[in-house]
Amino acid sequence: MDEACEELADVHGVLVVPGSCFGHPDRMRIGFGGPTEELRHGLRAVADVVARTADKEGCLRWPAL
Repeated sequence: MDEACEELADVHGVLVVPGSCFGHPDRMRIGFGGPTEELRHGLRAVADVVARTADKEGCLRWPAL
């Protein structure tokens, strides 16, 4: 999940905290606020990156947005 968090920051400009910082390497911490369109962009990016990460790691996925 650390790589997913790095991609979100580097590629999408979305900042999240890797769960490894809190002893949960398979999770991430998300905080959000700001204009609605920025939130939509950020949450879409999080959903896309997490879905790709889940596919690579063979994890269960939720339905697409």
